[in-house]
Amino acid sequence: MAALSDKHCHLGWVKFNNSCYYASEKRAKKTWETSRQDCLERGSDLVIITTNAELNVVTTLYTRTWIGLSDIAQEGKWKWVDGTDLGDGGFWQTGELIIFKVMCQC
Repeated sequence: MAALSDKHCHLGWVKFNNSCYYASEKRAKKTWETSRQDCLERGSDLVIITTNAELNVVTTLYTRTWIGLSDIAQEGKWKWVDGTDLGDGGFWQTGELIIFKVMCQC
C-alpha cells in the first residue's frame, strides 16, 4: 500500500485525512521488496500506520496488504520505511504485526 500527502488523489487512490492510499491489483502476489519498489515507482512508499484510525481505514479498505514495517536490516528489530524504530508504546503491541497486499501511501 502506498500513501502520498496531497489535497487531491490520483484516480484509483483513496483519500483519508491528508494522505492518499493505493493498493495494487488484488491478484498480484508480491514480496515486501517488490511491493515497496512498486510504491517507490509511483512516487510514494509503503504505508506507515501511526494511529488506530489509519489502521482501521487500511484494514477496512484492504483485507491483506504489505505495510512499511520490516526487520530486514536486523532480525527482530522492526523499523518503518522512513527509518524510525517501531519503538515501545503506541498502539502496536508484540504479536500484533500482521502480514497484510501492496499498499502505498503518499
